[in-house]
Amino acid sequence: MTQFVRPELLHHPDQWAYLDGNIDAVKNHPAMYAYYVTDEPGAAEFPALGQLVEYIRKRDPKHLVIVKS
Repeated sequence: MTQFVRPELLHHPDQWAYLDGNIDAVKNHPAMYAYYVTDEPGAAEFPALGQLVEYIRKRDPKHLVIVKS
């Protein structure tokens, strides 16, 4: 599985546009269940991951956002 956006790059505006495009491409698909963000993140990644999860939830409140630990 590949991450479609890396949290540490979210200070780049083009990453937000890329993320928006990916969300728009899948959020209405009937097989869509959840956004998989990452697996076993380090503690230093938590602030950026929180920002990313919040943003995805605002853009698509109907689906889960998964960060596995």
